[in-house]
Amino acid sequence: MDLELPGGVKLSGVATNGLENTLVNFIKTGTIDTVNKKANWFDLHNVQFVSGKTIYAGTAEAQVKNAGAILKAYPNVKIKIGGYTDASGDAAKNKALSQARASKVKADIIAAGAKADQIVEAVGYGSEFAKAAITDKEGMARDRKVACKVSQK
Repeated sequence: MDLELPGGVKLSGVATNGLENTLVNFIKTGTIDTVNKKANWFDLHNVQFVSGKTIYAGTAEAQVKNAGAILKAYPNVKIKIGGYTDASGDAAKNKALSQARASKVKADIIAAGAKADQIVEAVGYGSEFAKAAITDKEGMARDRKVACKVSQK
């Protein structure tokens, strides 16, 4: 589907249940839950990484650019970025890697048009929230992700 943002910017080919449409709908109609720390998080579904790297896999760059366009269109919105790894490897290294991933996405969203102050924090959580077993390669790929939490709209 196409998604039109304030200011006339159009995002083409976004998924109905993807980040872009879900995030914009939340910005327009959602309520920020300040009590539940797990609330208001949105996965950047297409933003995954090569194992052990800060290199995007697949169609990640397009979604990062779309996130920047959304923040630019909604200048009052502020987000927190969380970076994650799969459960393989050393926990301390995973934490550092996930921090590097969160920082990369932050920089790339800003480069795509968001104001620096719209991203209040970029945090690496390592494998703390990994769900996939080490034997599940596809699941592990999904665990190497980034999500954003809307903290203000």
